[in-house]
Amino acid sequence: SENKISTLPKSFCELQNLHRLELRNNQIKKLPKGIIELLNLKLLDLSGNYVNELEIERIKYHLPNCKILV
Repeated sequence: SENKISTLPKSFCELQNLHRLELRNNQIKKLPKGIIELLNLKLLDLSGNYVNELEIERIKYHLPNCKILV
């Protein structure tokens, strides 16, 4: 959190056992497409970033058990 990150490496999509991803207060505009493959993800905190609503809806659709904070 709060690291001025603007992009997330695609390698994050390989972390299949990841349960929480807290990225609040950074400068992220877009997430890797493979983020929807993180089926064990329960919390994705994107608050304080610039990810658009369409992207958020796509993630919600593919990860219905994941709580997404914006």
